Amino acid sequence: MPDALLAGFLGAAYHLEEEVIEKAISSGDDPEAVDITFPAITVIVSGLILSGNPVTYRTYKKRLRQLVESAAEHAAGEGAAERLGSTFLGALLGGFDAFFGASGGIGEAELKIKQLFLVDAVALVQDQPVELPPLSIALEAVQGWTLGAIFP
Repeated sequence: MPDALLAGFLGAAYHLEEEVIEKAISSGDDPEAVDITFPAITVIVSGLILSGNPVTYRTYKKRLRQLVESAAEHAAGEGAAERLGSTFLGALLGGFDAFFGASGGIGEAELKIKQLFLVDAVALVQDQPVELPPLSIALEAVQGWTLGAIFP
């Protein structure tokens, strides 16, 4: 069973982002520009110590998309978007969008308090910090947690 305090903390954080998005929409701003990263937390998952910043599912998807875009550009070389046009990057990102949903809301209500989404994550492996891509962790897998990062 997930820790009720952690689930409550995440629920409050997700609710805050929803309010900020609604405010952006009502004031005519772009809701996609909203990118809130909450204070770092440290969790223990299967004995592994992880630190990172919790984000909402929407922000998690946005960060994953940026990672895929960056990897595609790196693999295809500088100026790949201009040379390859929409064929390569479009197919790659189209598949990404089909899998994750092009914009927020798909499955988000179900995931809200069942998953912990971390960005800027770092794991402690053999006493050395290892940087990780954005993570999605089932709350039931979290064995312990605390506010704050253990890595600088």
